[in-house]
Amino acid sequence: MGFSFRKSISFGLMRVNLSTRGIGYSVGVKGARIGVNRRGTYVSLGAGGIQYRKYLQQTTPHSPSYPPASLPPKAQGHLHTITSDEITQLSDVDSQDFINELTEKAAKISFAMWGTLALALLLCFGLFSYFGQVTRTEEIITPKVEITASSGIKIRQQPDPEAPVVGSAVYGSMLPLTDSTMNHWYGVSTGQYVSKKFARITRVPEVKQYLRLDEQPGLFWTGLAFCLAAVLAASIYLAQVDKRRLTLEINYEFNDDLAQVHADFLKAFGQISNSHRVWQYLHSERINDRRRNAGASNAISRIGLGGVSLNRKPTRHLQTNISIPYLGLRNTELYFFPERLVIRRNNQFAAIFYKNLHLISRDSTFIEEGSVPSDATIVGHTWRYVNKSGSPDRRFNNNRQIPKCAYSEYVFRSGTGVYEVITTSRKGALDLFTRYIAAIGEVQQRMNLN
Repeated sequence: MGFSFRKSISFGLMRVNLSTRGIGYSVGVKGARIGVNRRGTYVSLGAGGIQYRKYLQQTTPHSPSYPPASLPPKAQGHLHTITSDEITQLSDVDSQDFINELTEKAAKISFAMWGTLALALLLCFGLFSYFGQVTRTEEIITPKVEITASSGIKIRQQPDPEAPVVGSAVYGSMLPLTDSTMNHWYGVSTGQYVSKKFARITRVPEVKQYLRLDEQPGLFWTGLAFCLAAVLAASIYLAQVDKRRLTLEINYEFNDDLAQVHADFLKAFGQISNSHRVWQYLHSERINDRRRNAGASNAISRIGLGGVSLNRKPTRHLQTNISIPYLGLRNTELYFFPERLVIRRNNQFAAIFYKNLHLISRDSTFIEEGSVPSDATIVGHTWRYVNKSGSPDRRFNNNRQIPKCAYSEYVFRSGTGVYEVITTSRKGALDLFTRYIAAIGEVQQRMNLN
């Protein structure tokens, strides 16, 4: 394990940072600081020990801010689609620079992957083009068994006219000769024989081509080893180039109190794993005929989450010293950074500080026609076809009783167009986590920090 230290000496607004990496200088006040060290210029935003640090390799032009989009429109008629707006509209103004860089780096092609593949294909093409060339040809006389019977001939399993038939050959067929020493039979393959009465040996000239690979096998393997070494060296070099081009580094520095807060933040998110089922709502449709729909006022279309992780990065080239909780929705991924929510669709990103994210945590009663999760709380029952009084409608013979389950529902919304709803079968599975997000947002509002 390497040894490291860090020491800061302040002179008014200027701070000198001493560490094993060298000497750095920074100017600013608590919560906003610009500095220079061996790794380049960085921007540090935060207070109380939490920082967002971005190393700037080059000057980034100012990005225009976008006006907030309206909240998702209400349902046209009865069907209401539950989904966020276009991802290009979701980011708040404070996150535009961060999202622009994240999107730009994610959109860049990987030199290591495509460059290495192109070099490997080029070297393989050159290698096999050189060693696949014909250097000489020879004419070889090969003995064959020619079938002379006009009606064809049967091929026997043994050199015996009573042996089982394993095949046949027509007049003029040329069969390979394997044995000509027997008195009355030719061996034409292992376990195959034809009578000499109906066949004869014919000398057939054949042209055989020799490749450079046949004459110089040692040189071929040497060339192949060289090509593999070249591809490996190029892969390593291009991977280092990709690391410089594509890496986005975000480091968080916590004091003891905030470190414990973030640990509790992750622990609270981890409680979702205690829920047997987690769903995403896709559509909500108002029901007019409640009697034929178990008394429900709305029909919900839902699917299970595509993935849940306590630590997953939005891109493989993002480097950070913390764990980032992740929820995988349909066509959308949610990443919960300490200070903001990052959203990904394909290679496009959006981000919203928690101060601009509105959360609703509530209990919901769901008429569960599917299998009831093991951790669900059943609060009552209804009937597939029900009267207004709650009694079963006797006009239907297949009328069955359906449980009512108490689930927890979590709504994520923002003034920029974020609108996602997830539900857990375990009540309160994400209550504590959503309270942490709301508390962080309140702190950001009071401090007016971006």
